Amino acid sequence: MFCDLEHDTKIRRLDALRELPWYFKVPINTGLFILFCFYGSVWEEENSRLKSDEWRSYEKSATNDYMIGFPVCMLISAVSIFVLALIS
Repeated sequence: MFCDLEHDTKIRRLDALRELPWYFKVPINTGLFILFCFYGSVWEEENSRLKSDEWRSYEKSATNDYMIGFPVCMLISAVSIFVLALIS
């Protein structure tokens, strides 16, 4: 998917984000980094269930009590860091 975004000879879709002025890029890059940190630090459900409830509050709030699940959290985290690396 990312190769197709970069190697299309007619339209390079990520160039639109790369050519933004710095005052637009700083909030976008900060938001992508926050997404990476927020969802990348979620534990797996099985490992998180070993902790007591007061120590599981972050995972419960980040995933809405594991409504989206660990694999989706890792996917969001990976896509955000890939896009951050490609547009920076």
